[in-house]
Amino acid sequence: MCIVGMFFPFPGMVLGMVFTGWAARAFYLVFAAFEAWLGVGLLRLNPLSRVAAIAMFGYTILNSVLFAVLPGYPERLRMALESMPYTMRPPAGSDPFPSLAASMIMGSLVSVIPIWSLISNRNAFTKPPEELGLQS
Repeated sequence: MCIVGMFFPFPGMVLGMVFTGWAARAFYLVFAAFEAWLGVGLLRLNPLSRVAAIAMFGYTILNSVLFAVLPGYPERLRMALESMPYTMRPPAGSDPFPSLAASMIMGSLVSVIPIWSLISNRNAFTKPPEELGLQS
């Protein structure tokens, strides 16, 4: 999704701040590169990538929570919506706040699933003793 964000005028949201224009596109570029690095590392069962992925999913939860609970939520949300393409904006006269807050909560809850999976499957990221040069 970050690659899509690089080519469309989607706002970038970082720890309660909203970025638009080229700053948002640069954010998506950096985040896409980081996610690609993580993906390759996870496929190779790199222990550092496992920890970094847990941290990244934790960051996404923190980012959503801060966006919603820091003072100025309506202004940030309005700024984010105004920077979206016209076809993706909510209809005039509707109140987007409840549905977007629910989306943020659901996104945070969904982020718990990969964290749980990475923690519960941590043994997959450790090398067997024979690969470490140890004999049983």
